Amino acid sequence: KYFRSLMIIYFAAAYYITYSAVMMYYQLNIGVSLDTATFLQSFASATLYHRLFDSFEAPTYFYNHASPILFLVYPLYLTYPSIATLMTIEVALTTLPAIPLYKLGLRLFGDRRYALLTALTYLLFPWITTYLVGPFEVVILTAPFFALALYNLYMGNRLGYWLSLTLMMTTIEFAPLLGFFIGLYVLATKFDWLKVKGRIVLGLETLAFSLAWLFGDFLLVYYFSRGAINIFQNVWGSALSGPLISITDSIGNAIFHFTTHVGSGPSSSHNVMPSLSSVLESLANNVMAGLHTKIRSTVFLMMPTLFLNLAEPQNLLLMPWLYVMWQTTFPPYYIIWIYYTALAAPAVIVPAIWALRKFRPRVRRALLITVFIAITVSTLFLNVLSPLSALYFHEPLPNPLQPTTTPYDLALIQLNDYVPPNESVSVPASAVPWFSSTRYGWGEHGVPFFGPIKYTKYEVYSPFVPTGYPYSLNLNNYLPYVFNDGAWLLVGPFQRPYSFNYTTTVTLLPLTRGQHQYSVATLPGLPSPGELLVTISNYMPADSPPIPLIKLHSLNYTATETLSPITPGSHQYTLALLPEGPVKVSLSAYYTPLQAIEYLARNLSWVLQQPQGMVCGSLPGYFALLNGSEYLVQPVTVNEAVAVEALTIFGSGASNPVSGQAAISRSPAPTNTSGYLWSAGFGMPWWCSPHGWATPITVSPRVTLRPGTYYVIVNMPTTPWQVVCTYIPGAPKALLYNGSTLIRQLNCTLNLIMVTNRPLSSTNVSSNVTISLLSRTITISPQRPTRKALTFEANVTQRAAWETLTVNSSVVVPGNLTIRVNTYVPGEYPPIRVPWYLVPAYGNIPTYLLLALALASLLDGDGRAWRLPSRPHDR
Repeated sequence: KYFRSLMIIYFAAAYYITYSAVMMYYQLNIGVSLDTATFLQSFASATLYHRLFDSFEAPTYFYNHASPILFLVYPLYLTYPSIATLMTIEVALTTLPAIPLYKLGLRLFGDRRYALLTALTYLLFPWITTYLVGPFEVVILTAPFFALALYNLYMGNRLGYWLSLTLMMTTIEFAPLLGFFIGLYVLATKFDWLKVKGRIVLGLETLAFSLAWLFGDFLLVYYFSRGAINIFQNVWGSALSGPLISITDSIGNAIFHFTTHVGSGPSSSHNVMPSLSSVLESLANNVMAGLHTKIRSTVFLMMPTLFLNLAEPQNLLLMPWLYVMWQTTFPPYYIIWIYYTALAAPAVIVPAIWALRKFRPRVRRALLITVFIAITVSTLFLNVLSPLSALYFHEPLPNPLQPTTTPYDLALIQLNDYVPPNESVSVPASAVPWFSSTRYGWGEHGVPFFGPIKYTKYEVYSPFVPTGYPYSLNLNNYLPYVFNDGAWLLVGPFQRPYSFNYTTTVTLLPLTRGQHQYSVATLPGLPSPGELLVTISNYMPADSPPIPLIKLHSLNYTATETLSPITPGSHQYTLALLPEGPVKVSLSAYYTPLQAIEYLARNLSWVLQQPQGMVCGSLPGYFALLNGSEYLVQPVTVNEAVAVEALTIFGSGASNPVSGQAAISRSPAPTNTSGYLWSAGFGMPWWCSPHGWATPITVSPRVTLRPGTYYVIVNMPTTPWQVVCTYIPGAPKALLYNGSTLIRQLNCTLNLIMVTNRPLSSTNVSSNVTISLLSRTITISPQRPTRKALTFEANVTQRAAWETLTVNSSVVVPGNLTIRVNTYVPGEYPPIRVPWYLVPAYGNIPTYLLLALALASLLDGDGRAWRLPSRPHDR
């Protein structure tokens, strides 16, 4: 009954994790979008277009990675091609080792109850499952086969060991490195079923097999990329990757006769062997990059097992990925919540369980219970699958009754049903997976997500859904339809998708002498007609009937914009794309003046203007121009206890889709994260966009500061980037850091506005703030608290028009302005609703039922509640 309960719990866990993962796609989460779309497109290209796993990323997946396991995942995916199927495969495989580990528990304890506890210990280990709510990644599939290889090694199953090891090798080019260290582990560890000679043979066989597979992975990627990609450059930032690239490049070129690299990656920049001193210096420098995060990740990795894995000292041989974590400068490799942790997690949890054999039975049982409790607590607060993890990440607890998606996201997803499956369709990057199950690449069957290209025949867009990346939309070239609460399907003009039937009447009073021509209509492929006729009728046949602008569902959309503080300039917020016809709008504005700490240039409004002409970038005397490794640190003195509601700086940077970081700390050293009171990421406005030399960047710390000196720390991992930093008499000077090293004190002060929660009854701000929407305007005086509302009806005369909210101010206004806009457009049907199964409390009903069934199975036949045994013979 315990094994039966384990199977039920396994299915409950698999369902819960899969449901949580799929909900990320219903939220149109950009973080899971593009990587998963790569695999969906790869499989679509193979099924429908007979391509070898082609996608927008590369002409074949093997161009970048050695992952033959795709040939095994592919037929499973074909059973029902969808995002849900792909995520189910990933989750089912990742959690699978919990089942055979039940047998390992039986061997260690001779007790089915503890065997169940052993399996659940693996299933609950946070670093096995936390990243499963991210994108689908073949790297994650390394973990279960790694764990199974160790399990079969411990159990003496030679066939299972080689099968698991081989499957692990097929996942990613990093896997043979794990296999190599498994070979070293075999040589260094005693096993009951292996004598010394057998252990040496098995260890050497594993080493040879791993090295051979690693070389095969190198050749596979080198061949399909025609020398552009060397797999050793994928260990981004490692100082040892340079020498390995230099050595293997010459081998690859000798075999395939690739004379030049066609890529711009590191493989083409390591033709000269680095010196030993430069390698050692780089090794030391790389350790310092993200040092505190690396320490935290290393501790967190082993902490749930109470470091019991170190009771098996040879276990360290199983963790070569620790080297990568400490040597790389690429943050995803050393942030523990990202899927690369799958390359290290099995090397912690499985040996920790196996290490229990070294203790006496009573101590062994007590240790398992203790580790199980520690892992359960760790999962509750560190595993993002747990609602309580919000407490660790300082986020609000999720509401299980809150739908995981919105009608606007759902409408955009449903538009996939209206686009022919083999036509190119341009969509926002956040929606790419939903349109990738039948398309691949960028071309005639592709899914471009920056905007339409020459092959695009359809465009899917919603003004209510974040695009993920800058998206170009040109309504002048498309026939749009409204669909389901504001999602649009835009049919391109590249072909004649609809019939043309147009009639007009020309009246001549009086009829004068001469030839008169009237441009009536422009027909596709024909010149503009013009004849002197009383009535002109033109008809252009097409394959499809006329398509009018249709409004299937009414639009009832409420948008809230909050400005705190209000910065100089004209701020535009695109709210909705309105169809032709009547619209009813309710506009309300609430303003509260607040105290603020300000370090500002007198002519800040001039700096924020769009510069004249096409030239913009840095403005001498107004900016601190920095590189991606430098931090600007601004001391701020607080004289009374306040809660900081908003922090605004002004900057811009190179056009890279990266995120910066702002922090408030007790310590000026950026690497001393223990002094951080708050930190958050922000998107860097690109050069000249959307304003000029600089753009306001506002974050919401919501942190309480006591009287004292604090430090605002700002960094952006792109080169170059800049923030407004000017000379302000009497203000503290900014500090320039490179990591933990102070470079110098600057002769300028970081311009910032720190808005507190302390309200003011009045201010001396003399300039008014205007709020405009659809040719209506509200004027607010920022001298005192204000509340204004306006309800009006408008008529959109164009086929489609943006509803744009504009806020104008000529000066900085330290306060909170909240604007709420409700827009109602009548339609044929009422607004759509989110289905019940997209509400977590209801969508997880199968999880509740399965867990209840597992509990009933445990209690079955006992007549009393199940309890842990206290004696070895209790079974």
